[in-house]
Amino acid sequence: MRSKMTTVLLVNHEEETVAWLKNYLEAECFRVIAAGDGPTGLELVWRERPALVLLDLMPPAPAGCAGDDDSWEEMDGCQFLRRLRRESRAGAIVLSCRDDDAIKLAALESGADDYMTWPCNRVELLARIHAVLRRLGNGGHAYQRKEYQPS
Repeated sequence: MRSKMTTVLLVNHEEETVAWLKNYLEAECFRVIAAGDGPTGLELVWRERPALVLLDLMPPAPAGCAGDDDSWEEMDGCQFLRRLRRESRAGAIVLSCRDDDAIKLAALESGADDYMTWPCNRVELLARIHAVLRRLGNGGHAYQRKEYQPS
């Protein structure tokens, strides 16, 4: 009997980044789905019930992760995280090129389980994904652990 693959949702508007992450994570035995914006991402959370969400903080909010949580027009990553936390137990890791501490803290306070600056080391990313899934216990979602060789 095959074990169920763990579903990871990518929420990122950059097609090249999504393609790279999708290829990498699928090679690591994850089922990967993607959304280009927050509202579509939340619809996929409701429909597909991913174990983990990897998201960018797009679009950049003028005040940096502030605003009305119920606004669907220009939902930033922190608004997405607050909605996710109200409606799901999925893990959440932010992957963002934004490197300032205030943004990192805002994302973590909004509900992110982890934050990594993009681009990042793929082996470290995978280790952090496994750490979040392990902490969550994942409600029966299976994931396979592979042995890693430094590249």
